[in-house]
Amino acid sequence: MPTTNILPVVSAPVTSLGAGLPFSAQVTTKQQVKGSTGSIAGWSVLNTTSAIAYVQVFNALAANVTLGSTTPDWVIPVPANGTTGAGTNGWLPIAILHSTGITIACTTTRTGSSTAACDVLIFYN
Repeated sequence: MPTTNILPVVSAPVTSLGAGLPFSAQVTTKQQVKGSTGSIAGWSVLNTTSAIAYVQVFNALAANVTLGSTTPDWVIPVPANGTTGAGTNGWLPIAILHSTGITIACTTTRTGSSTAACDVLIFYN
């Protein structure tokens, strides 16, 4: 599917990350993963709701993100599954660099403000 969105992030080799740091939380609103320049190398997200969820990822500090108004830099769709959970995992050969900070939110639409509950594990540096 063609898109007109251009990601305003820069890639960096995963080797520049070292071992990376884990961020793990149940995300029900915006969460600041890192308050300065950082890179995301991978993730694991679990959704136990009956509707698809979306992890919005922002190259911004949490204070500068307004869900539904601030456009995410990229989005991770998470499949739905009512009781046992469904999820998605990703590991990037080239990490995605965020020059300002890393903030995430789990929502019911790709760019919306209605929050969903996701268990999120992000590998970052």
